[in-house]
This record gives sequence, C-alpha cells and structure tokens, in this order.
Amino acid sequence: MRGSVSATLGKGDTWDHYGGWLLTSRIGSPTFKPDEFGLFALAGKIQNTRGTFNTDGNLTSVYRVGADWIHKHRELWKATNQISGGENKPHEAGERFVLGVHNSLEWYLHPKWTVGITHNLRYEHLYGSNSNRQTTGTLLGTISYAIGRDTRFRVNPFFEYRTPSDDHHSGVLFQLCFGCGLTR
Repeated sequence: MRGSVSATLGKGDTWDHYGGWLLTSRIGSPTFKPDEFGLFALAGKIQNTRGTFNTDGNLTSVYRVGADWIHKHRELWKATNQISGGENKPHEAGERFVLGVHNSLEWYLHPKWTVGITHNLRYEHLYGSNSNRQTTGTLLGTISYAIGRDTRFRVNPFFEYRTPSDDHHSGVLFQLCFGCGLTR
C-alpha cells in the first residue's frame, strides 16, 4: 500500500494544506524485473482549487482504477506509463467521469537522490452535461530524497494548463511519500 501527504505553494499563494490524502494499491509483475505490468486502484481526498470546476479550496474525493507499464534500465533510469479512469466528486459540485494518462521519466543520481519529469493529461466530463468538459495537462519536475528504505521527500515544481479556458497555474508541491520506492 502506498500513501502520500502533500501541500502546495503557488505563485502569490500562502502556505496552504487542506488535509488531503491519497492511498494507492497495485498488483502486478515483480518489481525486480526490467518490465513491470500491473493494475492499480486509488482513492482519496485531494486539493483541487483551480479552473472552472472547483475554486473554493475544498477537497475533492477521487476514485480511479487503471493499468500501468514500467520499464527500468538497470538502476540508471525508469519510465512509467499509466492509463486510468474513474470519478471525481467535488465538495459542492456534480460528479465527473475522469480519464487520465500519465507518463514519467526518472533518473537515479545517487542511491538516495533522483530527478524526474512527468506529464499528466486528464479529461473530465460532468455527468448529465453535454457541454461541461475540460482537459487539464500538468508538467511536473521532481527532486526526490530517500529518507528511509521506503519513504521519500519530494519537491515538485509544476505548470498546469487547462482547455478550453486556457487557464494556467504554477507552483511547488511538497510531498512525503510512503512505500513509493526503495533506495538502490
């Protein structure tokens, strides 16, 4: 089981932590193989404060199932590709179907340090509406330090864009991740 605690600091923002949480679980091929294939599920409450769907700073309940493929090149780098589908249930707005694609590259610089880049693309559609659709893309950089064998502290500068509104948002996400990767 994996979990994380995070807080976001964006341009012009003060330190905000809304008490979000996210749990993930994955079953699949063994982690020591160069190519891993798996299925995963996740559930939690996360901050969603930008865009037309939720601007009140309340938490959004999220539920997803998906599949992934991870390729590792020895202990030098790894690539992760995921596709998932599920629901978002914002605090005071209607439920949405969500389809997401996640691609990332991570390089191991030292047994405890990694750097990476990630691109997430998410399509949301409000149930019962033909016009309330939104596509969100997020580009994240990552600097990660292994505190212990299965705990990492991550700093993730990000740039988020939305269509059709062309709204942009940037900031830094601080994350403490449990069970999210061993030191090499």
